[in-house]
Amino acid sequence: MRTCLTLVFLFLFSFSGFAGNHVHHNDDPLLKTFIENNQRIPDEVYQAELRNQPAWQNFMQNHGTWFVTFNEENAKPHRAYGKPIAMGNNGNEVNTAIDFINNHLKDFNVPVKELQLMSSIEGTKYHFVHFNQYHKNLEVLFTRSTIKLTFNNEVVMYSLDVYDDIDVNIVPSLNLVAAQASASSGVANVTAIEKGDLKILPIPSYRSNDYRLVYEIMVKNEDAHGIPAHYYTLVDAHTGDVLYRHNEVAHCSGGTDITCSGTVLEDGFFNPASVQGLPYLKMVENGNTHFADDAGDFNISITGNVNGNFTLEGMYCEVFTSNVMPSMSQTIMNGQQNNVSFDNDATDRELNAYR
Repeated sequence: MRTCLTLVFLFLFSFSGFAGNHVHHNDDPLLKTFIENNQRIPDEVYQAELRNQPAWQNFMQNHGTWFVTFNEENAKPHRAYGKPIAMGNNGNEVNTAIDFINNHLKDFNVPVKELQLMSSIEGTKYHFVHFNQYHKNLEVLFTRSTIKLTFNNEVVMYSLDVYDDIDVNIVPSLNLVAAQASASSGVANVTAIEKGDLKILPIPSYRSNDYRLVYEIMVKNEDAHGIPAHYYTLVDAHTGDVLYRHNEVAHCSGGTDITCSGTVLEDGFFNPASVQGLPYLKMVENGNTHFADDAGDFNISITGNVNGNFTLEGMYCEVFTSNVMPSMSQTIMNGQQNNVSFDNDATDRELNAYR
């Protein structure tokens, strides 16, 4: 009898990072989001359908064993990783990434001409080349295409959270003054209203997106105690509706450091395992939710020692095996360096899926 491990992992898209506030839950009634369900589990039937489409089948035929989870709104890989793909010498990692997209991902209808380089980061073992998308010279919010390369110019992971079906009227019906009035409506003691750039916002729908032209506005205020708030606000440029509002100010004082890690096989089981940080991992203590930074590190303020509950989920990803999410608890020592490892509470495959 063959035992099958069914691994389901959910990647929350880039906009979920804004909703975390990085420190703790915020009951501010002014906060608003356009995400109706950021705990959605992938539709396994649709995922299988997308894996059977010619684009993925052709990629597998050309490159061997790879694993994928699709973005169900654009039907393109949200995260794909597997056997390293040698790319040769293209001068630098950015040129190599562009060459890979042009010559190896063309079946996915990537809007290559709309991609702009966001960053190229050199880690200890890999290059990470990140692109975002501009449609008709307007930034498409929360888009990203990432190519992960070894120092030998081999592609080991990529993502395509970009869109080739954008259809939106880019001439606003509201002027900036009206949009700023909408953004500040209901916000007391406003001290400043800044920005006002036009952007395109993709709102997830069923296997598609609802694209909106929005004004990106920052509304600043202070409460009765002099505590400031900076509300990042997205206002529909045609209706004036506030679609998103998030306070970018988080109040805490550091004191307790936590590092979360796990032993992972980053290249799809083809290289030896190594201990790596678990970026953006979620921890809950005393009802407060915290997220690690991109290295898997926390710095939080607590009173006394607390029990920290960790789950294999974060701003962008959740991992399930047979509908069960790996979790663990550990006492967090106040004012000390705390090291947390998931090695005894998650399998290699689960950790590799998260990482």
